[in-house]
Amino acid sequence: RSGSTLVRKSFAYQCVECCVYSTSCSALNDSESRSNLTKGDKSGSHNSLLDLDIDVTANLPRALTDLTDQRQRAATAGAAFRSPKSSGYLVPGARLAPPPGSRAAGISSQHSPETVRTSTPNLPEDDPPPPLPGKMKTAAVSHPSALPSPINSPGQSGADVAYPIAIAFSEVVNTMFKDLDPNQCLVKVTGDMMISFPTSVVQRLASHTSSTLPALSLEIVHANELEHVVPNSHLLKIESQENNAIVLKFSMESLVTYLKRLVSQSPSSSYHNADILKYQVKNSGTSAVPLTLCSHWNCVPTGTTLTVDYAYNSNALVGGQPLTGVAFIAPISGGVQSMTSKPDAVWSAEQSRVLWKLNEIRPPAGSGSLQAQFKLSSGPGTPSSVAAQFACEGTTLSGINIPVISAGYRLSLLKKTFKSGKYTAEQR
Repeated sequence: RSGSTLVRKSFAYQCVECCVYSTSCSALNDSESRSNLTKGDKSGSHNSLLDLDIDVTANLPRALTDLTDQRQRAATAGAAFRSPKSSGYLVPGARLAPPPGSRAAGISSQHSPETVRTSTPNLPEDDPPPPLPGKMKTAAVSHPSALPSPINSPGQSGADVAYPIAIAFSEVVNTMFKDLDPNQCLVKVTGDMMISFPTSVVQRLASHTSSTLPALSLEIVHANELEHVVPNSHLLKIESQENNAIVLKFSMESLVTYLKRLVSQSPSSSYHNADILKYQVKNSGTSAVPLTLCSHWNCVPTGTTLTVDYAYNSNALVGGQPLTGVAFIAPISGGVQSMTSKPDAVWSAEQSRVLWKLNEIRPPAGSGSLQAQFKLSSGPGTPSSVAAQFACEGTTLSGINIPVISAGYRLSLLKKTFKSGKYTAEQR
């Protein structure tokens, strides 16, 4: 902008070229200079814009005077006078940024910005403008010496870092169904609680002194159904037991010593486990039985018929988790010669027993019957116990949980499982 006159980028670029290729001319109305300008002849004595200190405003007034005449000559010669496809204007005296890939873009640091000026290249009218770069986000880069060490220093507080730990509840249900009534049963559910530390966490805990070692406490809720709770006295103690909650407090020095011994015994292991609690669930009858079971025997000299009825108990598994790896096993006496069954079963002559395998049992279709007929050579046979095997992931029969743990630690995994122990149905 010079006064009220606006100069388009394209024209200023031609003026710059004129100044480059013919610096001795005093005005743009020189016929030879105009011819070179129109044809784009770049055979002047200077080979590059980098060779000169260009002053765009030197011949600007006279260039403005001959703008109309120049465009007419350009049209006659067939040269396309194109302006950049942009709405920007060139301010006289402004320094223009070098185009990407140009020699100016790769200029070394010895050329000062005060002595090097160039212009943007002309873009054809049909070419789209270059895309604008997206917003760039910058981040401060710390010096390597300022980065924290992978293992905390002994003076570092445990509150500065949350050490990941894992806890597992594993329960075993033992049940014996008597006679033909599935409600007449004996039930015993026992459980174990285990804690697991990654090897890296053990190393970090071992780097602390006794005064900086972060304390670890756990709270077990919904513990009103537990009885005979026995902690591992070498590692922890029960700090309180009230309001359906049990608070466990670890002896950190003993815990770290024990974990260090496990690491030395199994240095290649990624995790190291410690049993910390044993408990028993109060006997609540069939409400704690995940699978009801009943067997029917018919034994005659020529053969034996067996029927096993089973049903998924939703009262014991409120979440509806499936029982997996289900199997039913029954020994058959009397010298079995042949067997027919529904659904298909596997007969083991070596062990003299029949085996049914089911993938899983889940509600609502969680009940069924198993039937088998056996032809005997030395009957009659005698009724025996029918055993069931199964497992369940994601829940416990006791319903206990750990909602929070003490500061300085985080619960990365809470695993809950139960499985069948001695789980039988007997007909007397």
